[in-house]
Amino acid sequence: MSNLHLSFLGDLRLTDACGKLLATPGPKATAMLACLASSRDLRMGRTALAELVWGDASSTSDARHSLRQCLVRLRSHLGSAAEVLVADASEVWINPDLVSVDFIEAQAAVTTCQSDAIVRHSMEVRGRFCADLDLGSFGFDTWLRARQTECDRLCADLHAKAAEVLSERNEGDAAIAAARRWLELEPFQDEAHATLIALCVRHGRRQAALKAHLACHDLFRKELGVAPAPEVSEALKTRPRPRLRHRGAPSIKPAEPVRIRAWGAFVAGLSAAVLLSQVLGSGRQDSRPDIAPRDISLWVTPASAAPTQGPPRAETTVRPINAYQGISNDTDQTEMHRIPDGSTVLTMLYPVGC
Repeated sequence: MSNLHLSFLGDLRLTDACGKLLATPGPKATAMLACLASSRDLRMGRTALAELVWGDASSTSDARHSLRQCLVRLRSHLGSAAEVLVADASEVWINPDLVSVDFIEAQAAVTTCQSDAIVRHSMEVRGRFCADLDLGSFGFDTWLRARQTECDRLCADLHAKAAEVLSERNEGDAAIAAARRWLELEPFQDEAHATLIALCVRHGRRQAALKAHLACHDLFRKELGVAPAPEVSEALKTRPRPRLRHRGAPSIKPAEPVRIRAWGAFVAGLSAAVLLSQVLGSGRQDSRPDIAPRDISLWVTPASAAPTQGPPRAETTVRPINAYQGISNDTDQTEMHRIPDGSTVLTMLYPVGC
């Protein structure tokens, strides 16, 4: 674990091994750390460092004297992390075993294609290299602008790869945010515009894609007087990513032929019709007035026992039954039965009391 973490992508931030943020040193000390961190093996010669940071000094000896004073103050400022800063008579360097630098780690992540590290460093970028640093020295300002350009390219590549990784993870909002960070660094990069538009379409942000497409055309027309590359418009044709929906376990049902389903519907309808007919028939029978049975007796008199004239007949009253049993249910019917010829007489039935 490093004793000190240096973050230059944005304003300088110093963080100790416990994660505590240290106070930011003065502009000269910040410039000296930036020069050392950007150098090969994190080291520079005393004279070259003094002339770069203290180029406004009247002489080289004055510049070297100012360098010695700055080293003393910076070690005191770092406290327990002072050992990361080492110097001898000819050189000044940062101990690489005790310090970590953000843009160096970002470069390693991009080179080795470490997905998690790429995403993490992309989100940790806070701005341009030493964004607020201004010494008012022509030599240092020229060096700083060149270094910022290099770091901008690194961060653009970092954000582009982060957008790709996040999109593959289906993290649409984070991927679009990474693409926007890339576009801020390279606003005239056709690929950056196309990537942003494609990501918006792919993750269901159609309106955002149209807005980004229009903004790209306006920017190129106003600033460059030309239209962007065709790939920018082609990005609108990107196919959206299908959304995954949670589905429960499917219920297993046996296949039911169409013929069986139709026959079942027919039987159900017929059963309903029969039931309705029975209900209506029973209702009509129940509506007939109940007549209490009366006792009857046979009483034969000479007058009533006269022989019949002509072929005797008997009348039988038939009670109505339902139509679906084969007989009309409209009115009572009287069935005529013929009585065989003979000496039979018609017996008269009289109710009791008549």
